[in-house]
Amino acid sequence: MIERKFINENIRMLKVVDYVRKELERAGIIAVDIQRSTLATRISIIAENPGLIIGRKGKTIQDLTADIEKKLGIENPQIEVADVRNASLEPRVIARWIARMLERGLKPKRVLHKAAERVMGAGAMGVEIMAKGKIRGKGAQARTERIMKGYVKKSGDSVKLIKEAFEKATLKQGIIGITVRIAPADAVFPDKIDIKKFFEQAKKVEEMKKPEIIGEEVGHTEEKGTKKPRKRRAKRQTEAAKE
Repeated sequence: MIERKFINENIRMLKVVDYVRKELERAGIIAVDIQRSTLATRISIIAENPGLIIGRKGKTIQDLTADIEKKLGIENPQIEVADVRNASLEPRVIARWIARMLERGLKPKRVLHKAAERVMGAGAMGVEIMAKGKIRGKGAQARTERIMKGYVKKSGDSVKLIKEAFEKATLKQGIIGITVRIAPADAVFPDKIDIKKFFEQAKKVEEMKKPEIIGEEVGHTEEKGTKKPRKRRAKRQTEAAKE
């Protein structure tokens, strides 16, 4: 019974996410996060155009809150809206842009190259874009067009650091699937070694290991090239002085 309760709750949350994406499609929804507490259900929305979610004098967001509470049965929903820091580093934004360009009739290869340049110009470590379907036209065989720039991880636990999104472009010849994978600039991969930093650290360690020059007395250092007088010579000088 407890397991069924958790499953039903997760289904309700997924319905909320689908409803928000459908109702606010024009706002360019990137992510929807739901956190439930004893007092309220907090719904955080990240979008390209947060102004379209809020609406004039907050009317749109108020209507959305009321609909989620009545239609989906969510108790005391509280919606928070956030803007995207850098839209060119969000795979969903790039995939949506590619879909729009393809639907306008632009050449797929040119669109993919332009999208990859946009992502790399925004400071990404790497990007991979794939378009699958009847790209060349009606009656042509389905094929995959792939563009890759920079460094993108494809296997292992490091794949979790890669941002990924999928969109569809509806064309006359059929549906084209678009997959965008972006490696952010701040991602730290375990197998990615910065050689320059490695040598800098090694140099610092060597400098710390070098012995310091210490004189016979504190604050006294012996100059290079100077030699101490021999004992015999010093003896002769003292005997000559006595005579």
